[in-house]
Amino acid sequence: MATFIFDIGKTNAKAVLLDEQGDTLWSDQCANHSLAAPPYPHVNLERLWNFLVASLRRANRSQAVTAINVSTHGACAVLLDETDALLFPVMDYEFTGLDLNASDYRSLRPPFRESFSPELPQGLNLGRQLHWLREQYPAQFGRLQTLLLYPQYWIWRLCGLKLAEVTSLGCHSDLWLPTRGEYSSLVDALGIRHALPPLTRAVDCVASSGEALKALTGIAPGCRIFAGVHDSNASFARYLAADLEKPFTAISTGTWFVAMTSGGDWPELDAGRDTLANVNVLGEPVPCARFMGGREFATVLAQAGGSLAQRVPRIADLQREIDQSCFALPGHAPGTGPFARASGRIVGQPAHGRTLATLYLALMIDTELALLDARGPVILGSSADKYPLLVELLAQLRPQQTFRIAGSDASTVLGAWQLTRWGEALPSALQRFRPVAPTTLRGLQDYASQWRILAGT
Repeated sequence: MATFIFDIGKTNAKAVLLDEQGDTLWSDQCANHSLAAPPYPHVNLERLWNFLVASLRRANRSQAVTAINVSTHGACAVLLDETDALLFPVMDYEFTGLDLNASDYRSLRPPFRESFSPELPQGLNLGRQLHWLREQYPAQFGRLQTLLLYPQYWIWRLCGLKLAEVTSLGCHSDLWLPTRGEYSSLVDALGIRHALPPLTRAVDCVASSGEALKALTGIAPGCRIFAGVHDSNASFARYLAADLEKPFTAISTGTWFVAMTSGGDWPELDAGRDTLANVNVLGEPVPCARFMGGREFATVLAQAGGSLAQRVPRIADLQREIDQSCFALPGHAPGTGPFARASGRIVGQPAHGRTLATLYLALMIDTELALLDARGPVILGSSADKYPLLVELLAQLRPQQTFRIAGSDASTVLGAWQLTRWGEALPSALQRFRPVAPTTLRGLQDYASQWRILAGT
């Protein structure tokens, strides 16, 4: 019994085969680069499809694939015509041309108090992509027959079944009302209700593979195919399945860092600071705060003269940056995160770029947790290897909470894997979240206070 997960992040696509205990049997990955070609930057679907088919074939030779699930980034949809052909290239959500119709779209958006979807730049609100396509290409848009959210597009390619699922619908799309569990008024304003397939749940097996998939990949008919899921919600599902006391907060890391809370009081979400509600795999609204942590880390690293080839930060490195009052100030991904209107800069002369970038991540995550009024334990999945001392820094910044590391660099993959066996107990190894001891740096709280003043909070 082996489960294949196809995980498409904004930067990389991964193919992973896992056994019954969630251990990796085989894996591969490829870069996920959009095509900078007319009519706008768009996803290279066929390159990803070819990678998926080849990966399924190779994984199945390693061990027979008996289940398949897909997780992808959000803010992405595939539009099909009456013949199931692509109506448009699949837009890269970082396409800047959508900013030109911001005021027109704003009049159609549901209020934040209903959608809990903040107004975001570029195409980060999926509804904005759809509105732009409708305005720019009205005749072509009028032929829309099916709208597939990104995870479900790949499920359709694998088994021919057209479905929708709420974790992607509820990911700042403007199309879903998380607290009501229904479509927003924007769906009818755009005239797309007829194109939305039946809803299913991320925990559901939706099909069994047949002869067509066998011909492509060698996978025997009867392989279970699941509904697909938004990647941050896949990561969060792993923690929902664990026996964790509530409230708790889980932070998924990657291109985006997303803090998601479960239990506790509903916080006062602020659309201007990129706090929002996502929808978990059970259809429940989840307060979230986010910023482009992976990208901002890389930017700060470069601006501070560092690289990932540098040795990992040490306590002495952290203390030196603090003592020298050297700061990386937000924001380094304009239009996103809690400092969406700020222009990131470096103050002082950093001695070790990777250290300063790590301090920056810790202070940004601390800000996110404060915005969510996060209580209880905080779990980070894939931060320990790439960002040494990050969790320990957070533990000192927030002594009122405990911080744990999930002990894996593949929380999204493991969450998607867990969805293929929902209701079963997690293997004990996946329920062990390692607590961390806080750093004991001199002046860290004063440094954090000064950073907040300089950042304008």
